[in-house]
Amino acid sequence: DYIGTAVPTMPQNIVGVVMRYNDIYSIIPRSLADFTENTDVCVLPPVLNETELVEATVNTLEVSSSIEDKGGAGCNIVEYGFVYSASVEEPTLNTEDCSSVVVGEVITAGTTFTGVVSELVADSVYIRSYATNGYGMAYGDVMVAYFAAAEPITITYSVNGQTDFISPE
Repeated sequence: DYIGTAVPTMPQNIVGVVMRYNDIYSIIPRSLADFTENTDVCVLPPVLNETELVEATVNTLEVSSSIEDKGGAGCNIVEYGFVYSASVEEPTLNTEDCSSVVVGEVITAGTTFTGVVSELVADSVYIRSYATNGYGMAYGDVMVAYFAAAEPITITYSVNGQTDFISPE
């Protein structure tokens, strides 16, 4: 009853008779009912929403993002977080001069996650979210984030009774 039926494009579970001819194995289904869609397989990488700046201080950047789609009904996210660099405009986990903040291992689509980037000696940083499922890894769009400016320091000193101020410009 499956002769003339279109070949499935999604992963399938097949029940059938296993036959061996020489060193070649074949699975011969008995009917169309022996084909069922396999929903436990990731067929696409995850899709991430935009990375947004939550808060910037002199030393840290707090950013957030979320996963729009895990990559299919049967997919699970196995790692997610942020990757960043002060010099690489398209940071990835496998690129030199890039660092990452692993936020977690399990998350549902639509849940917002946050991470904190710190310990950089730079005024700005290229940063984006990433997630990995059974199909592979995906990255969100790159954003450029700027650390907050340091508060100016005024120094007061007195020489021979004369008080002066030094204030950075």
